[in-house]
Amino acid sequence: MVTRLFASALLAALMLVPMPGHGDGSRHLLIPPGPAADLLLETVEHAVWARDGNGSERPIYVVYSTDCSWSRRLHEESRALTSDFELRWVPSRGPHADHVVSERNGTAVTNAFAGRGGSVDAAIGRAAVSYNHRVVMSLLEQLSAVQPGYRVSYPTLIYRTDEGVQVIDGFPSNVGQLAQRVSRQPDRADFEPAGLRIVGTRYQRLRSLHLDHYPNMTNEARLLRAFPDHHAPWVMNLKPEYSVAVSAVIGGGEWLELTPFGRNDPPAYVHDPFYARMATLQYQVRPARGTYTAGRQPGQALQLPLIGAPVVADVPAGVRIPRTGEVHIDGQIWDQVQVFADGTRGYIPR
Repeated sequence: MVTRLFASALLAALMLVPMPGHGDGSRHLLIPPGPAADLLLETVEHAVWARDGNGSERPIYVVYSTDCSWSRRLHEESRALTSDFELRWVPSRGPHADHVVSERNGTAVTNAFAGRGGSVDAAIGRAAVSYNHRVVMSLLEQLSAVQPGYRVSYPTLIYRTDEGVQVIDGFPSNVGQLAQRVSRQPDRADFEPAGLRIVGTRYQRLRSLHLDHYPNMTNEARLLRAFPDHHAPWVMNLKPEYSVAVSAVIGGGEWLELTPFGRNDPPAYVHDPFYARMATLQYQVRPARGTYTAGRQPGQALQLPLIGAPVVADVPAGVRIPRTGEVHIDGQIWDQVQVFADGTRGYIPR
């Protein structure tokens, strides 16, 4: 049921790039252009990060902890280089990380490394650090497809080059040479991450009235995300013909909240407006008696009075079955019928 996104593509496309002289133990991965590279970069681009530098057209994303000594060393050694690129610091833990994501500037990054806090946006701070932690978990899943047991170290640098997306796991020995490989991206100069919008949004959770499990009835894997947003970190894939328990419907009627890892673990979300409508469909059944007689063509009894709902049973032409109710919804009249002896009901449009 759970598969890593683009696992096969990563195994084929991700490659270890030999970089002689990395006595510091950092690992360098180059992901060639393609879906795997785009997803990895998108994941970190939409984290809640702090700007540090003047070269905003050449961003380098740094996933780190505010109490990591190697991250602090990277900060110190990059001071003379920030006119060439912009470091975008993504704190996922550590003292005063909430200050960094609240202020989102180089001064806050410096203060946090020095053990000094500052103003914290109560609506953003803690939620943004938690969001960044989900980003790290997503990066870990994506990168572990190439190396089982892969661990994201602090700091981890991610940036686009002409050859693809570069990942440096650990402190790089060639800090002064970073700017030589970072691609210029004018469209990312004033870019604002979706993570800011996501952590600032209060999502309304609605009870699922008719859907206990969400089935993937398509021929392709469905992407599940950490929040109900298309830019939220990827969590897992749901294979075709597998299903996951539904815990809620998100207000707005397009996302379902799922519990693929159990109700005590963080949920995941899938975008499926039709199934979200199914889950919250409200209707009343008027009692009715009699017999439903199928026409000359075979028909189908559906799980709900909604075109496209799952089929409960096929109804052969000319068959007579008990009619138990009637539903009027959206200008359509449906017959509620008993399709099996155990009392199972289905709905057939007139």
